[in-house]
Amino acid sequence: MAAEGTHEAHQREAIIAAARRLLDEEGPRALTTRRIAEACGLSTMAIYSRFGSKEGVVEALYSDGFAELTATLGRVRRTASPANDVARLTEAYRAFALDRPSVYSVMFERVIAEFRPDPQSAARAQEAFLVLEHRVADLVGSDPGSPDASRAAYSLWALVHGLVMLELRGMGHGQSPDGPAVRFRHAVRHLVAGLTVA
Repeated sequence: MAAEGTHEAHQREAIIAAARRLLDEEGPRALTTRRIAEACGLSTMAIYSRFGSKEGVVEALYSDGFAELTATLGRVRRTASPANDVARLTEAYRAFALDRPSVYSVMFERVIAEFRPDPQSAARAQEAFLVLEHRVADLVGSDPGSPDASRAAYSLWALVHGLVMLELRGMGHGQSPDGPAVRFRHAVRHLVAGLTVA
């Protein structure tokens, strides 16, 4: 029984890895059940039995992506400086998005038009926000879940996500001599300073 469970886990990993490769190399249109099956050397029936449909594979990409993002943010250690902690958290967020642009697009851009996350996956997405909210609560001197902490965390996430999307799309450079990393840190520093004063 354990061996069967291990086999199923390996198949799941192979299918998800194949779907990620197709996304990276060819974009969302390549995500068909047949192409995913070919890419991982399995039958289409294996895809259906593990995930139910192509949308089930996309659901796993979405849910796994947010689980990885939450874990990434959770690894940023607390220090005596909430402002520095939040800044390092945003750097970790940016690195995650730049390292996994295709998965990030599934998480935030609805690149698979027919996909809608189920409630469990949506809750997984909320977990990443809660990590950010807890650190921002330290910064603004409020309790996690309070209106002040929630609003501040939402503003920070909106800024960071917007900057990341501009960078991923090669936009927003203007006439600035600074690279995207410098612009990112500059924008975050100003918002964090404002939150600290507020």
